[in-house]
Amino acid sequence: MALLPEYRARGIGKKLLLTTLKKAKANGIERVELLVYKSNDVAKTMYEKIGFKIEGIRHKAMKIDGKYYDDCIMSLFLDEIELY
Repeated sequence: MALLPEYRARGIGKKLLLTTLKKAKANGIERVELLVYKSNDVAKTMYEKIGFKIEGIRHKAMKIDGKYYDDCIMSLFLDEIELY
């Protein structure tokens, strides 16, 4: 998921994610996993507030323009949280 800069910090990403998680739970999905750049503290904080936990790091997961980036693997068990 990504938002254009002019649409960030408005709660749109959180609303999109919560809507998706509610639909997933209603369809019997029990576990959701995502990858996020390790350096993306804003996104990681949002995911953690919802209930996602960091499971690990994928070192040098991507190479863009000659630079390596690490990913955080995050997961959430939908039966462990209340989706508001």
